[in-house]
Amino acid sequence: RRPSQYLHRIVFLVKDKGDGDGMTSFSVSSSSQRHPRFDTIIGLDVAGTLYYCRKSTLLGIGDGTSYFAARFGPDSMMDPQLDRIAENGREIYFIDRNPEVFRHVLEYLRMQKLPPEIGTFQEHPNLWRALREEAQFYALDGLLSLLKATFSCSPDDDGGKGVLYWLGTNKGKDSYMNPYHRGAVEVTGWFDSLSNLGEHDPSWGSSDRKEFFVQYRPMPDRPLRDDDNIRPGLGNVFFQCLTGCNHSNERLPILVDLRKNLVSPTHYSLRYGACRGMDGNWSFEGSKDGENWVLIHAGTND
Repeated sequence: RRPSQYLHRIVFLVKDKGDGDGMTSFSVSSSSQRHPRFDTIIGLDVAGTLYYCRKSTLLGIGDGTSYFAARFGPDSMMDPQLDRIAENGREIYFIDRNPEVFRHVLEYLRMQKLPPEIGTFQEHPNLWRALREEAQFYALDGLLSLLKATFSCSPDDDGGKGVLYWLGTNKGKDSYMNPYHRGAVEVTGWFDSLSNLGEHDPSWGSSDRKEFFVQYRPMPDRPLRDDDNIRPGLGNVFFQCLTGCNHSNERLPILVDLRKNLVSPTHYSLRYGACRGMDGNWSFEGSKDGENWVLIHAGTND
């Protein structure tokens, strides 16, 4: 499947939480940012380190609510607070922020993407965290959004192992362990309530079954037995599942809580047993708070 929402919990219904990070906003709109009058070269003295750039570089990203739009934009009512005039005649403005990190902020404004020299979060976590702080100060929402994506994966990369595999490796630090067993995710659902279980076997909510639900390519639990009631030709091994052959067309939500990890799903896969498919209508949803859910994919007799 190819959903396109940015989320954090998955429910199978799958679920998750968000940080709720807010952005500083400067209520100024800027237009005609590349008019010659406003595209002069200026100097930025960032805590003693001098950078030169065009005003259009500072104003070329965002919707006019950034620090730079508020200070230098053509519609700004703010005094930009000129610090001095350089010997070359250019205006110099002072910014009391980290000069080393600002170098990367300026490259982002020039390239309109993450500068390659910052590497990955795994390679330079402290730099990424520092850049997030600066992105928040300068109200660069686009940069902050990019810096929140500390890991990416694709079905075409690394065998399509995905986010659950990554969490099972302690975010790439250790050998793989089932993410539920590691404590990286929580699995809950219909099977946790005795009233929902009714006549169903209480083992539906066992740890083994929850582990299998988020296991990367799980090994079969055991060979099939004659009493497993699987149609001939549809398999010869038995897997632990969280729904059974007698659950056809029942709406039984299963939730995977990704804890503090925010994810933007692009693909997902689900396994189902040989005696049943994903009959009827069902939904794949995501949430940041466990209360409000966004539909990622609606299945209809898939």
